[in-house]
Amino acid sequence: MRETRETKLQKLRVKKGLTQSELATLANVTVRCVQYYEHGERRIDGAKLETLCALCVALDCKLEDILE
Repeated sequence: MRETRETKLQKLRVKKGLTQSELATLANVTVRCVQYYEHGERRIDGAKLETLCALCVALDCKLEDILE
């Protein structure tokens, strides 16, 4: 069984009271994109700058707040 740990992105999203769907809508990305980064299926550190900036604007945070 794979152990899952919360990513910075997930912690911040939950702290802001947003669902994955709401964050995806605000950042103009797919829900699956958010899920990939939160579940570690994709490294957020390798995301496009455009995606990172959109997530930061949606979460009102800095890049360092979501990068692992």
